[in-house]
Amino acid sequence: MKHGKGVIGIPTHFLGRYREFDICVDALKYPEGTAIKRMASECIPLNCNNAIRAMLLGDYEWVWIIGDDHVFSPNILYKLLDHEVDVVVPLCVSRSYPYKYYIYDNSDTNYKVIGRSFLTGKTGLVDITGYCTSNTGMLIRRHVVEDIIDAPWFENCPDNREILREDLVFCDKLRKHEVKLYIDTDTPMGHITHVAVWPTRKKYNRYAHDIKSTQEIFSLQRGDNNEKQDSV
Repeated sequence: MKHGKGVIGIPTHFLGRYREFDICVDALKYPEGTAIKRMASECIPLNCNNAIRAMLLGDYEWVWIIGDDHVFSPNILYKLLDHEVDVVVPLCVSRSYPYKYYIYDNSDTNYKVIGRSFLTGKTGLVDITGYCTSNTGMLIRRHVVEDIIDAPWFENCPDNREILREDLVFCDKLRKHEVKLYIDTDTPMGHITHVAVWPTRKKYNRYAHDIKSTQEIFSLQRGDNNEKQDSV
């Protein structure tokens, strides 16, 4: 399927994070004429909005917002483009223990996490219109931000300014304007986090290893109730 050009917008800080991400970007396949723009500042909503502005300033058809703490296959962008929907995200989990799936109820319920239960039994392209998700790998078509939703598109949560939920606020705007939102459960994306590799001893004294994120270790040490913890 042939697709028009777009903008790959990378919200980042002045100091880069993971070389694994850079390697994935180098291998990424995208339509001819597509621009890769790194938006560097200390403000995530501003970076996301500037990626959209970069699209609107040119004759681009879409913007793909991808944070610099992810790994993905070279054809991920084409898989998302092939759906030809307003807004779509790949399947991803949080980098913090207990690794929740990025689907939330809307602001009416203070963005309650519903990811695992909501996705159970579902495959392929899943309609999550009316719900919220992360902007992790979010593909947005031009007409959504040019004709339907006014700038600034991404903003900090107005009801709780201590929490950075610019992606959920954007999804709430999609809901209020009845814009279709999807998640592609057949297109996964990895979320990079810090891990520790532990030596372990299995049955019959067989030696092996176990991998735990450092946040999981700290959480277990604190005795957190991880079923209630909203880890993003």
